[in-house]
Amino acid sequence: MRLCAYRLNITRKKKVTKYNPVNGIIIIRIDRRDTSPGGIALVNKEKLDYGVIVATGPGEYKNDGTFREVTVKVGQRIVIAPGSGVELELDGDKLTFMVQDDIVGVINEKDEIEDV
Repeated sequence: MRLCAYRLNITRKKKVTKYNPVNGIIIIRIDRRDTSPGGIALVNKEKLDYGVIVATGPGEYKNDGTFREVTVKVGQRIVIAPGSGVELELDGDKLTFMVQDDIVGVINEKDEIEDV
């Protein structure tokens, strides 16, 4: 008797890849939006891009011998200038490899906005 995977109700798991960047390299997943949250079509593509950090390296040594750690963490939303880093497609994911200096800012999401 021949056993088939669908008869045994066996499902195959998707291959999970863990990215380990070296030195001060940061890997992000770009979140490009063609419309604003209100539904308005965005025409100018030369604006800043948003992304989520997928992996970071430990840091890098500077020319003077001091070690500079990566200051961002996995899961943080960041803002980068368009054209920053190198885009690659790995296992179906479009990822951008970049250095920490290309980050324009970090988005700190809050549940409530306080009046100032």
